[in-house]
Order: sequence, then C-alpha cells, then structure tokens
Amino acid sequence: MVFYRDFVDIYPCIFNFGVKFYFFIKALDFNLNTEEVLKLENSLEFERKNGYSHYIGGRISLPLGGCIDEFLAKNLISMDERKLMMETLYEEKNGMYVFKMGI
Repeated sequence: MVFYRDFVDIYPCIFNFGVKFYFFIKALDFNLNTEEVLKLENSLEFERKNGYSHYIGGRISLPLGGCIDEFLAKNLISMDERKLMMETLYEEKNGMYVFKMGI
C-alpha cells in the first residue's frame, strides 16, 4: 500500500499479490492453460529479459512537486460518477472502451 496524507493507494498491494499468487500456483503445477495466463507469462518473460521488476511500487508524482493530496481530492470521482462518464463518453468494442463517435 502507498500512504499519502489523506489517501491510501491499495492498487500496488492488489497487483503485487496477483503476481505472487501466480508464482505460487505455478509452483504447484496447476493447469494454467488459458489465454489470460499466456498473456501474463509473455509479460513476465518480457520483464525478465529486460531487467524489469515483476512488482510495482505505485508512487504517484506530479510535475513541479505538486501536492498529491490536493490533486487527488480535486480529481477523484465516485464510482457512480465514473459509471455515468463511461456510459456517456465511451462504448465497448472488442473488450476495449473507445470514445463514442459524434460526441
């Protein structure tokens, strides 16, 4: 988790747990023969070949040393607001969100 003054970012914790869990179940030799696992394994192999960590730190930084807490307080939206924004501005095509045409 990444702690800021007024906020806690739990995404790095969740992401890193997912990576650790993958390695845990892989070591147990579970059948992981899915398209999603193949994509993950390709990503992990790319990271290994290029010297990248499989884990993330998750720090947010702003140009010119701005205050993270002020930025988050001003720009975070509720899940209801996000849902409305997604329905208004985007449509789903082939599993990806794209801008609606004609907006």
